[in-house]
Amino acid sequence: MTSSPQLRGLCVADPDLFFPIGSTGPALVQIEEAKAVCRACPVMQQCQEWALENREEHGVWGGLDEHQRRAILRARARGRATRPRIPIPTFPTYREAYDLLTLATDGHIEWTGPGEVRIDGERRSPNQVAWRATREQAPVGRVFPDCDHQGCVQHLADQTVRAKRAPKQLAA
Repeated sequence: MTSSPQLRGLCVADPDLFFPIGSTGPALVQIEEAKAVCRACPVMQQCQEWALENREEHGVWGGLDEHQRRAILRARARGRATRPRIPIPTFPTYREAYDLLTLATDGHIEWTGPGEVRIDGERRSPNQVAWRATREQAPVGRVFPDCDHQGCVQHLADQTVRAKRAPKQLAA
């Protein structure tokens, strides 16, 4: 039996994070925190496969929770696709999603999470989450990055910001 990739993973810093008690309420936030660590881990793929091969029943392994691993194993048993259909992470507030899925680097705030999250039952982009979390109000129109730094969600512009910068048209 091969040794667990967890010994080389980022999870060694806080193993308890990866074994939440329950699967609702505060445990959902803990599960998303663990998955965020997994997404940055150099052995995520190996950990995922190890957990599936060893039929790990509990905890977050390789960015997959217990339900996701069971679904993959069922699909494999039926001879279907083996890649997981990872659900969109759900957060209770914009601020919680922002705090959990961003990282300050080089004068920017980078989004480290998936391409969208669910808040209040609605899908939201990283730019929408960052705008609402930091300004506590809805944007006017679409939100676009306002700098060239890859993944930056600190420097954003909505329609109001863009309109203020546009040259004033002279009245005829």
